[in-house]
Amino acid sequence: MKILATYSTRTGNTQRVVEAVANSLPGEVDCLNVECQPDPSQYDVLIHGFWVTGATADEPSLEYLRGICDRSIGLIGTMGANPSSAYGRSIALRLKNVLRENNNRMKAWFLCAGKIDPELIRWMETLPENHSQYPTPARRKNWEDALGHPNQLDIDRAIDAFRQALS
Repeated sequence: MKILATYSTRTGNTQRVVEAVANSLPGEVDCLNVECQPDPSQYDVLIHGFWVTGATADEPSLEYLRGICDRSIGLIGTMGANPSSAYGRSIALRLKNVLRENNNRMKAWFLCAGKIDPELIRWMETLPENHSQYPTPARRKNWEDALGHPNQLDIDRAIDAFRQALS
């Protein structure tokens, strides 16, 4: 089994989880940054890691995923909020729809919290109160909760999810 694991990362969170999953899988595994634009046609299994922005995957991830057709793809995401929340569940639905655009299927799914880029926090702190990304107390709590993630438990859960999906 030949596996391609790709990722887009801003803080290193997503890369860390994807590399751990890739290293745990049997067979020949290539793990590459999506910036390399690897050709997925040479692989039996595709895994892609993304970071959440604007309630969906980051733009390089969306661009890469939209270039893949008729495949089963496992997705791994990191976000600066609770992945079990309604917001987290909405991201899964959005990405299923992105995959369906080119007749792709979601083979596996894992989403966990991840620390937010401090530069992004500084930018949000400059926003007016009526902006959708304004740092409300709830948003600040999410940032605080995400600081210790992804942790080893997150990584172990991601590994388990992908081992089960690919067995």
